[in-house]
Amino acid sequence: MRILDKIRSRDGQILGIVLVVMLLASIMVPIMVYYSQREAVWTAKQAASTTAFHLAEAGVEKGYLALTISTANWRSVQDGNELNNYHFDKIYEDVSGGSYVISITSGPASQQATILSIGKDIRNREVRSLQVVYTNAALSDIALLGGGGVNISGNNMNVEWGAIVSPSTITVGDKLHPTFWSAGALDKDTNGTTLPNCDSPNCWWWRSYYPDIPPQPTLDFTSYESSAIASGVGPCGAYHVNGNKSGSCNDTSGKPYYVTGNWTSFEGCVKSDIIVLGNLTTPNGALGGCAGTTATMPQTAWKQYSNDWSYYKTNFDAAAPAGFPGQYADYLSASNITETISPVVVGLLYVGGDFTGPTGGGNSDIVYGVMYVKGMVNLNSNSHCTIWYNKNTASAVQTSKIFLTRSSWRDVLRNWPL
Repeated sequence: MRILDKIRSRDGQILGIVLVVMLLASIMVPIMVYYSQREAVWTAKQAASTTAFHLAEAGVEKGYLALTISTANWRSVQDGNELNNYHFDKIYEDVSGGSYVISITSGPASQQATILSIGKDIRNREVRSLQVVYTNAALSDIALLGGGGVNISGNNMNVEWGAIVSPSTITVGDKLHPTFWSAGALDKDTNGTTLPNCDSPNCWWWRSYYPDIPPQPTLDFTSYESSAIASGVGPCGAYHVNGNKSGSCNDTSGKPYYVTGNWTSFEGCVKSDIIVLGNLTTPNGALGGCAGTTATMPQTAWKQYSNDWSYYKTNFDAAAPAGFPGQYADYLSASNITETISPVVVGLLYVGGDFTGPTGGGNSDIVYGVMYVKGMVNLNSNSHCTIWYNKNTASAVQTSKIFLTRSSWRDVLRNWPL
């Protein structure tokens, strides 16, 4: 009897376990079937979303090509005009898997353009959008570009608010700012081509033998020359000079000068762009200048003073952080920081040959804008000469090819517009 009772008890336990397993199975199997079905839907949705994203990327690339293929396109967008096929007026279907549309508008800042590309998968289930802002940056943050090298040997020669860049040798001397970028030698680099070729460990102040310096832009000489010819004759003679020019010039008309030869003994006050295809030299002593010119400091000029932070805080931005924030910090100085200066040139100063600055006597501000010299730059002044970077001038330089850098990239929510 006891044996039979034990068998019945064991059978009851097994039956209970079986019932529990069957109950769990009746619950789990439908759930597993449901998730299996939904996983297929989710996989298809993800695949469609990925396809739409790649279509939006294709639109950004096509928009970028439209902006860079022609300087006329870039200028048209900057003037607020719409490009045909690039204001959501054409559906592109040249990429498999769906279609996309593109909008190109100017802004948000000067010399910027915004590309908005919207992609849609072929079954019209998923829409993805990308918004990318590009900046025309041929001379962005560069105060002085010296193609043949830059030699700074004067004790009182300063470059403020912008970098010094050269594909050749840069001689810094005792300068503690701004930043220096050279594809060749730099006198601060005492070990030659042997690494490190920067002010390690941060590499914030200078770089030598650096292969990725910005390419030297090719100016739109045709446009500059045409403007000078059309301007006729001004207070300093013809705006277009087919040959050499000499002496001082005072002209605040805003009309550009174009000299095919050399300009010697250059000084005065010129509020315009100057193109000199030959050499440019200045006399010794004070160079005159546009007295009382208000120079506005770019909000990111602080990046030029990693090795001279106390100078920056003392002279320009007392509200700046106590220590240098680091080159990639998002700090911006106040937008209304200004200096009153007396530059000889307010605008672009381009020299196709060599530039030789004054060697002594009197205080002079050479440029408020951008200085671009294809040849050698000799700055051996002991007379407190200064080059001041103007971001607006840099953005407005007319080039025969557009050099765009990506300022921002965002995955945004947008409906299909058509």
